Amino acid sequence: MTACPDCDRALNTLLEQVKQGRQLDIFLQSAKNDDAIRDWAKSHAIPAQQVRAHNITLNHDKGKLALISQFTGQVPYVAVKLGTNRYQQISLP
Repeated sequence: MTACPDCDRALNTLLEQVKQGRQLDIFLQSAKNDDAIRDWAKSHAIPAQQVRAHNITLNHDKGKLALISQFTGQVPYVAVKLGTNRYQQISLP
């Protein structure tokens, strides 16, 4: 998968928020298969216990970024889910 320093910074901020009880859905655009996602998660120290508890989900993008950003999103794209297929982009501190 392609390196993304901005994504790594955003991920670190979001993982801190998971520690405070927030849920996190991660969508990977260039993952070829589930093994690639697992390898990425391990290399980025995604806590396996948080994945097992469904506090963090690891997903293939399958066009999700285009859908929620109305084709304007670039990575990292951080949004809050407002309802079924409704998202609002947010900025991280």
